[in-house]
Amino acid sequence: MSLAHIPLEPLPEQSELDLDPRWQAAQRIVASRIFSRSTLLTRLLLHLVAATIQDRTHQLTETRIGIAVFSRKPGYRTDEDNIVRTYARLLRRRLAEFYADPQCTESIRIEVPVGQYAAVFLPHEPAAFPLSPLNENPDPPQTLAAAADPPHPSEPNRWPRPLLLLACALVLLGALASVAVIHRFLHPDLRSAFWSSLFPPDGRTLLVPPDSGLNIAEDIAGKPVPLADYASESPLPMALGGLAQQARRDLLTQRYLDFESLRILEKLEQIPQSSPQRVQLRFPRDLTLDDLKSGNAILLGSITSNPWAELSDASSDFRVVANPEMSQAWIVNLHPQPGESATYQSHWNEPAHTSYALVKYLPNLSGNGNILFLEGLDVAGTEAAAEEILSDPDFTQVLRRAALPNGRFRPFELLLQTTSLRSKSVHAQLLATRIHAAAHP
Repeated sequence: MSLAHIPLEPLPEQSELDLDPRWQAAQRIVASRIFSRSTLLTRLLLHLVAATIQDRTHQLTETRIGIAVFSRKPGYRTDEDNIVRTYARLLRRRLAEFYADPQCTESIRIEVPVGQYAAVFLPHEPAAFPLSPLNENPDPPQTLAAAADPPHPSEPNRWPRPLLLLACALVLLGALASVAVIHRFLHPDLRSAFWSSLFPPDGRTLLVPPDSGLNIAEDIAGKPVPLADYASESPLPMALGGLAQQARRDLLTQRYLDFESLRILEKLEQIPQSSPQRVQLRFPRDLTLDDLKSGNAILLGSITSNPWAELSDASSDFRVVANPEMSQAWIVNLHPQPGESATYQSHWNEPAHTSYALVKYLPNLSGNGNILFLEGLDVAGTEAAAEEILSDPDFTQVLRRAALPNGRFRPFELLLQTTSLRSKSVHAQLLATRIHAAAHP
């Protein structure tokens, strides 16, 4: 029996929640102007909060939420109907907007981290000087100056009124400028900082596409090529039976690149922090270990199309594995967390199939730079990984969790799921996130 056909457990009685401060905070959020106009966002937030408070997070799967909140029929296909993922993204943005409001006085912050649906409750410090809406209180509060003894009637005013108003205006402008500087320091453009860590103004960055010819040769030979063989100067030890000698030579020596990877490279080169003078395109067969000991790099493809991706496995929770016959590939989860699987498998021989991908942001081999790995089990998976970092708004939430006070980022891993339809990514979603403790240089 699938989860979609398991009867939903009844929601708890409302009286059980009414006295819980977390539930009360959720009620105030949905009553705010940011949420009050969206019935579906209100229902989604209250459903997630109630299930979390009542320890029913096992109900918070995409399918069950779709049935309980969005009135989908049992058994509906989440790969064809992504309403839950869409509204979850919108919910995260609306929550961030709610708590960013200077008038927010909540002491409990409710978040729904990327990659899960269970709510998280954190302490929230309201703004020290919340702004009052215009005309809400026409009578200004009594200040210390007003409460003090008034000056003697015979004492003349030291400041003429126009000068006093000008001085107040200058003080106000200075205060606003300081607030802007502090806000910029505390809330930097995370995406800009992230790309600057990979495309620094004083360093070199290598863009390394997958080796599509190698991938085809592996399929013909029925075995993967390990990095030790690929990185050696000797010809690849592959028996490509049935191919003419010239075709075999071309396949193993020419530089073939799939069109989707070419599009990803084009998008990476258009990032504002990227500079033609500091970015080099390097085919994986021309890459060396020394290249990854200095500077920064972005590598596309998993071990079956870019064996250099093997270097990311030593410090990762997620690893790509292919069977010896190259008929299947899967991702191994070394430390499954609640709700996660130990393996995520893809079936290449099906025209429309579920695929997976990894995004890994790790130090380079010397620890003085950064390497970004985009590892898809197939072309659609690599496309999903690229879309996550290039355009998905939820990626900012990942960066917020990984950000350090000095503007750098902790190493992190993302596990993604997508549907491969004619080798194109459809309905990609983030399944799991790992933020590691070690800091980047």
